[in-house]
Amino acid sequence: MKQLILMRHGHAAPARPGQSDFDRPLSPGGEREVAIVAERLAGLGWQPERIIASAAPRAQATAAILASYLGRPPLLLDQELYLAGSDVLRHALLRYGGDSRTIALIGHNPGMTQLVRELAQVGLDDLPTAGVDYHVPFGGRKGSSYGPREQGAYAKEFYTTVKTAYTLA
Repeated sequence: MKQLILMRHGHAAPARPGQSDFDRPLSPGGEREVAIVAERLAGLGWQPERIIASAAPRAQATAAILASYLGRPPLLLDQELYLAGSDVLRHALLRYGGDSRTIALIGHNPGMTQLVRELAQVGLDDLPTAGVDYHVPFGGRKGSSYGPREQGAYAKEFYTTVKTAYTLA
């Protein structure tokens, strides 16, 4: 795997009475923010070979919108990625990444923020909804575990949110 696109799901609608957090969909604003960021990524020519996402509806919808802008790569949904920590997210990259050169991973905080911190060695407080962090490995090895010992192998190349997508467009 040579490139990682790490994305937090778009803004979720508030839970309805009796609705679980897992089942919350994207809000209309969340759909718009994901489309704005996806359009920006498409304009940069990003083409993941697959998208891995949490099975939560808001992450599934984020993945579907992203895929619609980025050439419709296959979507892989994993129940374990709901509110997963960075260790589970790294394991998913290994399990599903295969020989893909570019892969997108869509998940939830706090795990996504922690993964960005670990890979890019940055003091990011919070990966916002529809926030994207893009990594290009330097000296990464095939089969890397993306664990703490690998922290120096990645350099943060690009970070975008709705605000910066508007600014850069």
